[in-house]
Amino acid sequence: MSTFMKRSAKGLIPTSIVALALLASGLAPARLSSITLTSVCTSGPGGAPNVTGISKTFGPTAGGIVVNITGCAFTGLISVHFGTALASWALISDTSINANSPAHAAATVDITVTTALGTSATSAADQFTYTDACKTANIVPDKASPQPVGTVITFTGSSTNCPNPRYEFWMLRPGSHTWEVVQPYSASNTLVWDTASIAAGTYQFIVMARDASSSGVFNNGAGTTYDASASLSYTLTAVPTPCTAVNASALPASPQLAGTPVTVTAIAVTCPNPRYQFWILLAGSQTWLVAKFYSVSNTYNWDTTSITAGVYKFMVMARDASSAGTSNNGGGTTFDAASAILSFTITNGPPCTSVGAVAAPPSPQPQGTTVTITATPTGCPNPRYEFWKLAPGSQMWQKVQGYSTTNTLTWDTTGSAAGTYKFIVMIKDKASAGISGSGSADSYDAFAMISYTLSSTACTSVAPSSSPSGTAAAGTPVTITGNAVGCPNPRYDFWMLAPGSQTWQNVQIYSASASFNWVTTGAAKGTYKFIIMARDNASPGVSNNGAGTTFDAYATLSYTLT
Repeated sequence: MSTFMKRSAKGLIPTSIVALALLASGLAPARLSSITLTSVCTSGPGGAPNVTGISKTFGPTAGGIVVNITGCAFTGLISVHFGTALASWALISDTSINANSPAHAAATVDITVTTALGTSATSAADQFTYTDACKTANIVPDKASPQPVGTVITFTGSSTNCPNPRYEFWMLRPGSHTWEVVQPYSASNTLVWDTASIAAGTYQFIVMARDASSSGVFNNGAGTTYDASASLSYTLTAVPTPCTAVNASALPASPQLAGTPVTVTAIAVTCPNPRYQFWILLAGSQTWLVAKFYSVSNTYNWDTTSITAGVYKFMVMARDASSAGTSNNGGGTTFDAASAILSFTITNGPPCTSVGAVAAPPSPQPQGTTVTITATPTGCPNPRYEFWKLAPGSQMWQKVQGYSTTNTLTWDTTGSAAGTYKFIVMIKDKASAGISGSGSADSYDAFAMISYTLSSTACTSVAPSSSPSGTAAAGTPVTITGNAVGCPNPRYDFWMLAPGSQTWQNVQIYSASASFNWVTTGAAKGTYKFIIMARDNASPGVSNNGAGTTFDAYATLSYTLT
């Protein structure tokens, strides 16, 4: 930063900010016009008035500003003096007077109030300074920043307190460290800045103000004095340089098989900072789509995998970064120039003629076996595979693995129901749209279907037990337990026949719990009969109890409540 800026920094800080900073640091003087102090006012000796504050602490030597005087014992007001000069006044209340400052030479004076009971004593609270120095400065442009180079901008300076202000304007160019006077002190408060033929960038401006009678309160270190100053930044932008033309080409050249990566490249003419937007018209469509929005990249990488054969069209729009666009496409997109339409033909590659599918290990296998289904293509150089499954008893095929280069499906049969499953493997070449279902995501050139059977492992027997064993007094908690044999994941169903009843009651439906916790409170005394049915989780059940419940094996148990 230059010496000027260091020395002039004080002049750039508004008085109110200085006051707040001093107050925050505890160094504020007792007298700040922007702060109201509240205190208890008592009259002077013999009931004389007392001045505790004034609303303005400075004013011009010509006078003429209204100052509100606060204090007490103002009733019976006779006169108000600024130093020795008599002021006109209006009594507002016993604690408030509005006084019009009289003319006075530059000096700091006491404001005194006189009543029949005496004159107020002087203090720091009543001091008023006469000065013709400008207290504040401001600078405002007639056009908001930024503006393009070539714009004529008028800066207007203003100041307060000084009756005959003079203004001087300084400027710092972008990238420079040297401030320059662009308009010396004069009565004119405007600077007309013609920006024709100057560089784009951010410029700094300072306006310094001082009264015609003032020698200046501050010095900028370069020999210039001032009472107050203000600064601003202003940005000039480069004049737009629109693109006059744009050319587009594609590599590799048309035509190409579907699946071939294609790069569309654009080159704009004239504009120094072009931006590009790519559009595509799909084969058979009437609607242009944005393939890539405006960016600095002049290439569009077109993935032709799985697209239909046909003629595609491209168009590239270009505009300079500084340009809003000289034309509009009617859809809200602006551009400086557009390329000629570039046509590109995509052809389908040789389709797959057939596919084979085998499963390992071979069917059938028990539930829980991990099965791998492998597909083998014929006739296509870049096959893609998709796998579907139909569960036993279902009418709904499920896609279990979408199209990919993987020709295997790994099937974990844990938890799968026993029965015969069907699998379809569909295949198409990377460059093929699919002979069947063309245009859809699940189109295919060929397919194969295989069946695979999962066998269940049925429970062979159930061993019952009870706790307490055999008999207990009514009200005693009793646990009936079954222990299935021969099945890896048994499930248990509990039934009970109360004494004297002919109807069996299902007291606990199939679950993984091998125990039924029987609450016998309130149960009738006598002998109860239990049936514990078991079946493997993957088993449909080898028998049926005639009530719709299937099972692999069962056991009975009698229990007596006394």
